[in-house]
Amino acid sequence: PLLYIPLVENSLKHGVDPIKQSNITLQFINTADTLTFIVQNSYFPKDSQDKSGSGIGLENLNKRLEILYPDKSYTFEQSIVDQTHISKLSIPI
Repeated sequence: PLLYIPLVENSLKHGVDPIKQSNITLQFINTADTLTFIVQNSYFPKDSQDKSGSGIGLENLNKRLEILYPDKSYTFEQSIVDQTHISKLSIPI
């Protein structure tokens, strides 16, 4: 469960605007050999003066994944599509 917390935290921290409509969607997909967690949230780019967030959460997530899955049997992807930030983490089960 600790693998998913940084992704949820980031969606709340960076995907919610006090004025604009904001959306967050969390989804788990379980197949025979993989558990995939997808987080989709509104994308509000930070301006150059915004110093919130150091990136330590995603850095720690990547370190945990490397320790737990040294064979690189996981996938972690992030993208931005139509003003939506998407994080997708798939781990073997």
